[in-house]
Amino acid sequence: MIIGKTDANAPPMPDVLKNFITDLIWGAVKALEHIPVFANLSNSLEIDSLQWKKWFNEEKAEVADLPKAYKELGKFHRLLLLRAMRPDRLSSALATFISEAMGEEYVQ
Repeated sequence: MIIGKTDANAPPMPDVLKNFITDLIWGAVKALEHIPVFANLSNSLEIDSLQWKKWFNEEKAEVADLPKAYKELGKFHRLLLLRAMRPDRLSSALATFISEAMGEEYVQ
C-alpha cells in the first residue's frame, strides 16, 4: 500500500486506454493483476473503457461507483485500486477506511 508496486515489464497499453491513463498507471494496473481479485483488471479496463474513464475522471473516485465487474469490490481492495489508478484520492479514502474500522479518533 505504501510503496505501490508497478510492473516494469508491462505489455504495451491498449490504444483505447491511452487517452486517460498513463504508462505509470498501466504498470500499476498490471502489478495489481498478481492479486486474484484483480486478475482480469486490464481486460476489464479495455472492454469497459468508457465506464472506467468515467470513474477515473470522477472528482471523488473513492466514493464513485466502479464499473460492472468491480462494483462489489471490498473496501481494502478498493484502496489498492485507488493506489494504482488514483493515488491523489488515496489519503481521503484511507481516512474514511480507518475511521470506519477503528474510530474517528485515529484519523485526526
